[in-house]
Amino acid sequence: MITTKWINRARGAGEVANGVELKASGIETENRFGLVEFTMEEGQPVTPMHIHHNDDESVYVLGGALTFYVGDDSFDAEAGSFVFLPKGVVHGFRVKAGAGKAEVLLLFSQAGTERFLVPGADAGDQSPDDFGLEILGAVPGA
Repeated sequence: MITTKWINRARGAGEVANGVELKASGIETENRFGLVEFTMEEGQPVTPMHIHHNDDESVYVLGGALTFYVGDDSFDAEAGSFVFLPKGVVHGFRVKAGAGKAEVLLLFSQAGTERFLVPGADAGDQSPDDFGLEILGAVPGA
């Protein structure tokens, strides 16, 4: 089924929770994807090592730089970089040392995890398990 809905959401116009802005939810995309945007400050290990069991995660670095930890590997991603993290892969990331901050877009396909990051007003108490997320601990060096 092809959706006939379209979304036009300016920066700052989406729901916000914990500094994360919802750009598109699964309800709006017929569960095809969820999209969020946020800025991370250096020294804040925002994303622990984790596994997505239900969705793939794509990261586009809008500004600044991130250090990614994927399995036993690590690498830096500067502004303009794209990183694809398929479901089932252990990963985490943080702002690269010396970068100050990073602005990112996170695309989850299929949708769901966006509502872990930006819970709806009626979400109630939900755990990572409710979103198919397995939290494994802090990223290295955190």
